[in-house]
Amino acid sequence: ANMTGTIPREFGDYPSLKVIDISDNDISGKIPDEICRLQSLQTLALHTNRLEGSIPLDIGNLSNLVSLTIYDNQLSGDIPKSIGGLKKLEVFRAGGNQDLKGELPAEIGNCSNLVTLGVAETSISGSLPSTIGNLKRLQTIAIYTSLLSGPIP
Repeated sequence: ANMTGTIPREFGDYPSLKVIDISDNDISGKIPDEICRLQSLQTLALHTNRLEGSIPLDIGNLSNLVSLTIYDNQLSGDIPKSIGGLKKLEVFRAGGNQDLKGELPAEIGNCSNLVTLGVAETSISGSLPSTIGNLKRLQTIAIYTSLLSGPIP
């Protein structure tokens, strides 16, 4: 697809939205904070665009989110600690955002349904949090070409 422009803030005005998939486009700008109001949202697929800025701090408010794919963008900053609020999250793929930095928050261990964790090709650093051991359903972890170091818990 060849959609351009930015993600409309008005998405936040549609509380019954369950899926936002605008992946594989030429969307730029930031992920609007208003998206974090969508309590029914199950899938947020924004991968393979030109998005920049940071992951919204209140991303953890999306209590029904099952899949968050934001890989292959130009996102920066830290992964918010609020991600631990995503109890239903099964897929988190944020790789290919070279300026995504900081440590993988220990709160990721609260995402007990997580099956896929991808932070490859980022500037995430430090060691893997020991809370990764809480992720009993984890099947895929992609951490190649990151700045993570230390032992695998």
